[in-house]
Amino acid sequence: AGAYFVTRESYFTTLFVSMAVSLAAVALAVWRFGRSLAAAAFLVVVLGSAKAFVDYTTSGLENPLTSLLTVVFLWFYLDQTWTPRRLFCLSLVAALAGLNRLDLLVIFFPPLVYAAYKTGWRRSLMPLAAGLAPVVAWELFALLYYGFPVPNTAYAKLNTGIGAMELAGQGLAYYLESATRDPLTLTVIGVALAAALASRKGAAVAMAEGVVLYLLGVVRVGGDFMSGRFFSSLVLLAAVLIVTYLAAPRAGWVVLAGVAAVLGLAGSAPPVVSGASCGTEFQMVDAYIGDNGIADERRFYYRDTGLLRAFEGRPMPAHKWAREGRERRLSAPTIKAMGSIGFEGYFAGPKQVTIDLCALADPLLARLPPDAACGGWRVGHYGRSLPPGYRQSVRTGQNQIADKDLAEYYDRLCLVTRGRLLDPGRLLEIVRFNLGMNGHLLASYTHQKPIRATPEEINRSAAQGGLAFGPAGVEIVLGTLRYDAAVEVRLDYGSYSFIPCRGGRGFHSLGLWTFPQDHTRATWRINIPWPQVQRGYDSLLIVPILEETPHRIDSVRLLNDIARERAAAGAASSPAAGS
Repeated sequence: AGAYFVTRESYFTTLFVSMAVSLAAVALAVWRFGRSLAAAAFLVVVLGSAKAFVDYTTSGLENPLTSLLTVVFLWFYLDQTWTPRRLFCLSLVAALAGLNRLDLLVIFFPPLVYAAYKTGWRRSLMPLAAGLAPVVAWELFALLYYGFPVPNTAYAKLNTGIGAMELAGQGLAYYLESATRDPLTLTVIGVALAAALASRKGAAVAMAEGVVLYLLGVVRVGGDFMSGRFFSSLVLLAAVLIVTYLAAPRAGWVVLAGVAAVLGLAGSAPPVVSGASCGTEFQMVDAYIGDNGIADERRFYYRDTGLLRAFEGRPMPAHKWAREGRERRLSAPTIKAMGSIGFEGYFAGPKQVTIDLCALADPLLARLPPDAACGGWRVGHYGRSLPPGYRQSVRTGQNQIADKDLAEYYDRLCLVTRGRLLDPGRLLEIVRFNLGMNGHLLASYTHQKPIRATPEEINRSAAQGGLAFGPAGVEIVLGTLRYDAAVEVRLDYGSYSFIPCRGGRGFHSLGLWTFPQDHTRATWRINIPWPQVQRGYDSLLIVPILEETPHRIDSVRLLNDIARERAAAGAASSPAAGS
């Protein structure tokens, strides 16, 4: 924010500020913990080769600052000087990390407890209280100002109704995906934990306990859709633990650095060989999203956002969502519901209203369960459908939600999020919400279900003007797995989200825009992402994302069964399995 105040430019400012903070973290780690030239070289090789670390050094997320604060914490902690003043410094850095991302406190909790124990419990109370004061003050401020102590994203991502075992399975898939795409990262973390535990030193064991707690938390929440993101700063922490607690001669560090370099090159898209062509290996960026919903985010975005692509004469970022946001900024104010609000919402500006279907930025939708009609769920993307009347409520500023209990809940929520700060009624509702006393108003609410029809039924409806469907959309039931590379549909004027699904779970939402000049029905061809074609899909979900007026569809045609054609051609041309 400080740099932007000077530059008034977001793209280069974000990249270079992130770059500076990340470089400061690496430089401080090498200077403070590289006890020999060989050990310092090991640190540099690990951090330069670990994809999870490099990918998020300039991502615009919180990772660069997390890395810097982690190094500062280790600086104070690993020299094991146990004084009240040192405990204050440790707790202050941990509090700053918590302000950066609240769940990071899990990592620093066991080391803080150990440091307090070594300092003496009575001597520790005041330093701990003073050091943790910033995060406590923030929580009190958040409770008063926002009405809730944790971010809205927590409600959106944790209020899912998804079983613990299913989420844990997705969390384990996150580890497996990282081990496949970036084998160096988890190897370094594993070696660091082993070295810390083998040292039998209390400080090392406490630090390892914090890392393990965090890793278990990653499994519990189902991981993330950004490959390696939750391991990014842990690689730096782990590398420091290795050079601190692993006794190795100079030649040993050279060998370890060589092994790290080989593991770094063994992953997909190694950072050290990445250039301006990053993210152009496949024609469709959806190829970088795995079947488990986890994406190589850097490769997904780099062709339109990467610094090495910034000298091609395009406004950066050049992503289509940013372009659409700039176009919306110049148009009359509209209300649009969509699931990826970042680029478009930012560049559209404050006069345009964007409703977040993933609920990260919508307090009402975040408190509603995800809707299976939105294509199931992808980790980090738990889609909600709009309750009847909600769009009109946002448009007019007056509550027009059809469900009476939900309408009352929305009134109370609006009082908390939009009411006068010190209104006694608002303060009372803050208490009620945080004690769960308004939850009964959501107990009876259920999402609208989409209209279900087969392609044959839809095609037959053309004689009667087509099949009508409302805000919940239409689910085209295919009856069997299909591998067609494209689908042709004929729809009314409007904007839609198109989601291929398999077993009730959506793979990826595709924008489907139809803007014929006469505002009548139009035929549209949708190209299915190649990973989804290979995986197959058994239904197609089409959901309106702009208008609540009734829509009609009168034709569905599946085209180009490419996956089966290629499989048949491959089997006929080669007797070797997997050729």
